[in-house]
Amino acid sequence: MQVVEPCILTRELIDYVKRLGYDNAWLEIKGDFPKEEAKKYNDVYFRVTLIPRTVKEFNILIKRNNYEGFTIFIKPISFDIFKLSLKNKHVSVLSFDKTNSSLLLKKSVYSLLKQNPKPIEISLKYWSHLLIARAAEIGYKLGIPILFSSCAS
Repeated sequence: MQVVEPCILTRELIDYVKRLGYDNAWLEIKGDFPKEEAKKYNDVYFRVTLIPRTVKEFNILIKRNNYEGFTIFIKPISFDIFKLSLKNKHVSVLSFDKTNSSLLLKKSVYSLLKQNPKPIEISLKYWSHLLIARAAEIGYKLGIPILFSSCAS
């Protein structure tokens, strides 16, 4: 079993992640990041978290398609964006925190995840034990990987 930290917000933490025993990590890229520098990180994957507010914005962000080599995380704000994210092949992981956690409580979300399973990332900042338990229940019942993330910065 590998231990992965799904979200590191600064490059300086990569060495600490290794010392803490994590096998891999995803580095959240914000702004320009030199590709030459990216090559020196062997066990680090690069991610981008998109937070579209509307369906139109979702389509624009996905069609940009300049995310080559990145894992695309989507933080669905609405149920419509959640449905689009499940069906879109470019979206790898659905990300949830306190701002969109109410989506996880809907029964329709459960049935859609059953039909179109995708990994779920749970940001541990500001989460209650009930929502963490609900996410773990969804992951266990549906066999979906749940990534608990500290989003360290």
